[in-house]
Amino acid sequence: MTALIWLVFFYMQDSAEPEPKGFVLGVFALGGLFAAGVGVPVVENLFRVSHWIYTDTVSKIMGGILVVGFTLEYLKYAAVRYSIYNSHEFDEPTDGVIYATAAGLGYATVLNINFVVSNGGVDLGAGIIRIAVVALAHAAFSGITGYFLGRAKFESEPIW
Repeated sequence: MTALIWLVFFYMQDSAEPEPKGFVLGVFALGGLFAAGVGVPVVENLFRVSHWIYTDTVSKIMGGILVVGFTLEYLKYAAVRYSIYNSHEFDEPTDGVIYATAAGLGYATVLNINFVVSNGGVDLGAGIIRIAVVALAHAAFSGITGYFLGRAKFESEPIW
Protein backbone atom coordinates (compact mmCIF):
# COMPACT_ATOMS: atom_id res chain seq x y z
CA MET A 1 0.00 0.00 0.00
CA THR A 2 2.85 2.36 0.83
CA ALA A 3 4.35 1.83 -2.61
CA LEU A 4 1.07 2.74 -4.29
CA ILE A 5 0.86 5.95 -2.28
CA TRP A 6 4.39 6.86 -3.38
CA LEU A 7 3.58 5.86 -6.96
CA VAL A 8 0.59 8.21 -7.02
CA PHE A 9 2.68 10.97 -5.46
CA PHE A 10 5.47 10.67 -8.04
CA TYR A 11 3.01 10.23 -10.91
CA MET A 12 1.27 13.48 -9.97
CA GLN A 13 4.58 15.34 -10.23
CA ASP A 14 4.51 14.79 -14.01
CA SER A 15 1.70 17.30 -14.59
CA ALA A 16 2.96 18.79 -17.89
CA GLU A 17 2.45 15.65 -19.99
CA PRO A 18 1.40 12.73 -17.77
CA GLU A 19 2.34 9.23 -18.83
CA PRO A 20 -0.41 6.70 -19.54
CA LYS A 21 -1.43 5.08 -16.27
CA GLY A 22 -1.36 1.64 -17.87
CA PHE A 23 2.28 2.05 -18.93
CA VAL A 24 3.30 3.25 -15.47
CA LEU A 25 1.46 0.37 -13.80
CA GLY A 26 3.00 -2.04 -16.32
CA VAL A 27 6.52 -0.91 -15.44
CA PHE A 28 5.57 -1.12 -11.74
CA ALA A 29 4.46 -4.73 -12.29
CA LEU A 30 7.57 -5.51 -14.33
CA GLY A 31 9.76 -4.22 -11.51
CA GLY A 32 7.91 -6.54 -9.14
CA LEU A 33 8.22 -9.47 -11.53
CA PHE A 34 11.96 -8.88 -11.91
CA ALA A 35 12.28 -8.85 -8.12
CA ALA A 36 10.33 -12.07 -7.61
CA GLY A 37 11.61 -13.92 -10.66
CA VAL A 38 15.24 -12.81 -10.81
CA GLY A 39 16.36 -10.51 -7.99
CA VAL A 40 15.42 -12.50 -4.91
CA PRO A 41 16.48 -15.87 -6.39
CA VAL A 42 19.84 -14.50 -7.58
CA VAL A 43 20.65 -12.78 -4.29
CA GLU A 44 19.39 -15.57 -2.01
CA ASN A 45 19.97 -18.77 -4.01
CA LEU A 46 22.85 -18.01 -6.35
CA PHE A 47 24.97 -15.73 -4.17
CA ARG A 48 23.50 -17.01 -0.86
CA VAL A 49 24.01 -13.55 0.58
CA SER A 50 22.27 -14.20 3.90
CA HIS A 51 24.93 -16.80 4.74
CA TRP A 52 27.96 -14.54 4.49
CA ILE A 53 27.08 -10.85 4.27
CA TYR A 54 26.96 -10.30 8.05
CA THR A 55 30.25 -12.05 8.85
CA ASP A 56 32.36 -8.88 8.93
CA THR A 57 32.33 -5.21 7.98
CA VAL A 58 34.10 -5.67 4.64
CA SER A 59 31.61 -8.36 3.60
CA LYS A 60 28.73 -6.08 4.55
CA ILE A 61 30.03 -3.18 2.52
CA MET A 62 31.25 -5.12 -0.52
CA GLY A 63 28.33 -7.55 -0.58
CA GLY A 64 25.81 -4.79 -0.06
CA ILE A 65 27.22 -2.73 -2.91
CA LEU A 66 28.60 -5.23 -5.41
CA VAL A 67 26.12 -8.08 -5.07
CA VAL A 68 22.87 -6.79 -3.63
CA GLY A 69 23.06 -3.20 -4.84
CA PHE A 70 24.23 -4.00 -8.35
CA THR A 71 21.65 -6.75 -8.79
CA LEU A 72 18.74 -4.64 -7.57
CA GLU A 73 19.66 -1.52 -9.49
CA TYR A 74 20.41 -3.37 -12.71
CA LEU A 75 17.05 -5.13 -12.63
CA LYS A 76 15.17 -1.87 -12.04
CA TYR A 77 17.17 -0.27 -14.87
CA ALA A 78 16.37 -3.24 -17.12
CA ALA A 79 12.66 -2.96 -16.34
CA VAL A 80 12.67 0.50 -17.92
CA ARG A 81 15.40 0.15 -20.52
CA TYR A 82 14.06 -3.00 -22.14
CA SER A 83 10.36 -2.22 -21.92
CA ILE A 84 9.32 1.43 -22.25
CA TYR A 85 12.58 3.19 -23.15
CA ASN A 86 12.17 2.87 -26.94
CA SER A 87 8.42 3.57 -26.83
CA HIS A 88 6.90 6.74 -28.21
CA GLU A 89 5.53 7.39 -24.70
CA PHE A 90 9.06 7.91 -23.35
CA ASP A 91 9.14 11.34 -24.94
CA GLU A 92 10.80 13.66 -22.42
CA PRO A 93 13.69 13.34 -19.95
CA THR A 94 11.44 13.37 -16.86
CA ASP A 95 9.69 10.24 -18.14
CA GLY A 96 12.79 8.32 -17.13
CA VAL A 97 12.28 9.38 -13.53
CA ILE A 98 8.57 8.47 -13.57
CA TYR A 99 9.06 5.03 -15.13
CA ALA A 100 12.16 4.13 -13.12
CA THR A 101 10.45 5.19 -9.89
CA ALA A 102 7.53 2.94 -10.81
CA ALA A 103 9.92 0.02 -11.42
CA GLY A 104 11.65 0.69 -8.10
CA LEU A 105 8.37 0.79 -6.22
CA GLY A 106 7.28 -2.47 -7.83
CA TYR A 107 10.57 -4.02 -6.78
CA ALA A 108 10.17 -2.66 -3.24
CA THR A 109 6.64 -4.04 -3.02
CA VAL A 110 7.86 -7.58 -3.68
CA LEU A 111 10.73 -7.18 -1.20
CA ASN A 112 8.31 -5.91 1.45
CA ILE A 113 5.85 -8.73 0.85
CA ASN A 114 8.73 -11.21 1.01
CA PHE A 115 9.88 -9.63 4.29
CA VAL A 116 6.44 -9.86 5.90
CA VAL A 117 5.83 -13.44 4.74
CA SER A 118 9.29 -14.73 5.69
CA ASN A 119 8.94 -13.25 9.19
CA GLY A 120 5.42 -14.53 9.73
CA GLY A 121 4.13 -10.98 9.97
CA VAL A 122 5.68 -7.85 11.41
CA ASP A 123 5.25 -5.59 14.38
CA LEU A 124 3.07 -2.69 13.27
CA GLY A 125 5.41 0.01 14.54
CA ALA A 126 8.78 -1.20 13.29
CA GLY A 127 7.33 -3.07 10.33
CA ILE A 128 5.49 -0.07 8.92
CA ILE A 129 8.55 2.13 9.27
CA ARG A 130 10.74 -0.44 7.49
CA ILE A 131 8.20 -0.90 4.70
CA ALA A 132 7.87 2.86 4.15
CA VAL A 133 11.64 3.39 4.16
CA VAL A 134 12.29 0.51 1.76
CA ALA A 135 9.67 1.82 -0.66
CA LEU A 136 10.99 5.37 -0.57
CA ALA A 137 14.63 4.27 -0.85
CA HIS A 138 13.94 2.14 -3.92
CA ALA A 139 11.94 4.97 -5.47
CA ALA A 140 14.77 7.43 -4.84
CA PHE A 141 17.57 5.21 -6.13
CA SER A 142 15.55 4.27 -9.20
CA GLY A 143 14.60 7.87 -9.82
CA ILE A 144 18.29 8.74 -10.07
CA THR A 145 18.76 5.94 -12.60
CA GLY A 146 15.71 7.18 -14.51
CA TYR A 147 17.12 10.70 -14.59
CA PHE A 148 20.22 9.43 -16.35
CA LEU A 149 18.14 7.25 -18.69
CA GLY A 150 16.21 10.36 -19.72
CA ARG A 151 19.41 12.29 -20.26
CA ALA A 152 20.89 9.44 -22.27
CA LYS A 153 17.90 9.36 -24.60
CA PHE A 154 17.40 13.07 -25.17
CA GLU A 155 20.82 14.63 -24.69
CA SER A 156 22.94 12.18 -26.68
CA GLU A 157 24.58 10.83 -23.54
CA PRO A 158 25.89 7.26 -23.58
CA ILE A 159 23.30 4.80 -22.27
CA TRP A 160 25.66 3.26 -19.73
